[in-house]
Amino acid sequence: IRDVMAGERETLVEAVENFEEVENSISDLEAHLDKLFKMPLKEIDAQLTPMESATLHTSLAFTINSLFHMYLKTEGVDTKNHPIKQELDRVKKYIKRVKNLEKEKNGKHEQSGGVAKRRVDRKAASRMIRAGVKRKF
Repeated sequence: IRDVMAGERETLVEAVENFEEVENSISDLEAHLDKLFKMPLKEIDAQLTPMESATLHTSLAFTINSLFHMYLKTEGVDTKNHPIKQELDRVKKYIKRVKNLEKEKNGKHEQSGGVAKRRVDRKAASRMIRAGVKRKF
């Protein structure tokens, strides 16, 4: 009986620790969101580059949908077949697309040493050279 009670006590202590961890995470999230919501989103968006704006919007969408997903879970709703699962998957795809675009942009920027490489249109250059060689001076 003592072993069972000790096991239950450990489980209860672990559950309380997990609850406190979730509570702290939610407090941190609220602090971050409070900073964000002090200004209208349009004003914040106007100060950002298109890439930063895309990152902000996908992050907000993911945060809101994740919070709703957690709410449904706490209410005992089976979220496996719930539309929120599809919405989270859709937002994750957009997040991945934004990250890939960022990597692509940063990769091209690093390869060129900070300067965009120019591509030579060989066919056009060839036509101009031929036309210039045919001219008589």
